[in-house]
Amino acid sequence: MKLLYHTRDRFPFSRVDLSCLFQDRLQGKGLDVSYVAKSDASNNKLLSIPKDVGFSSEAIYRIVLTLRNIQKYNAIQVRDMMFISFVLALISKMCHRKFFLWISWPFPEDDIQKFEYKRGTASLSKRIYYLLRGKIGRIITRANFFLSDVIFLQSHEMRRYFESNYNLDPKKVVVVPMGWILNSLKILTLSQVMIRCLVVFV
Repeated sequence: MKLLYHTRDRFPFSRVDLSCLFQDRLQGKGLDVSYVAKSDASNNKLLSIPKDVGFSSEAIYRIVLTLRNIQKYNAIQVRDMMFISFVLALISKMCHRKFFLWISWPFPEDDIQKFEYKRGTASLSKRIYYLLRGKIGRIITRANFFLSDVIFLQSHEMRRYFESNYNLDPKKVVVVPMGWILNSLKILTLSQVMIRCLVVFV
């Protein structure tokens, strides 16, 4: 399968699911992945977007790049971009391609909670903006769930929440917890741990 993967992370990637799972482990095992991401670089596996573009320009770049290249791919995947996901999902369906959605956090709920916990630290207009974005985000997320063929979530608790509150079809869900690349972990000695703790508390 040839997959076109949209992510808001900048290339080169640092997150484990991008740098290890999709970029290293699944390549060559029946999955051929190309990325759409912000980067100064460009290669045959990366459709780059200029780093300094704003939200609207970035969305246009993603739509145009998808339309120009969609015939080369069997599926489109989008990670953590709620609004552009909806547009790309519609494009996928119109072009008879599979659409995969990756969600690492319930962003609409986060926005709605900001309306309350930013009381006193943000202006009323800013808080209302978060509330409206969250409410609209819930509607769009439900539409994205309906249009998606496969939905990747990062925990079983998130799966249960979306199933209860968004009528998410559990047959579409694949839970992929965030992991660690073991050989990249830096092991600290006890003295190094104590020194770092002292620095934090002092």
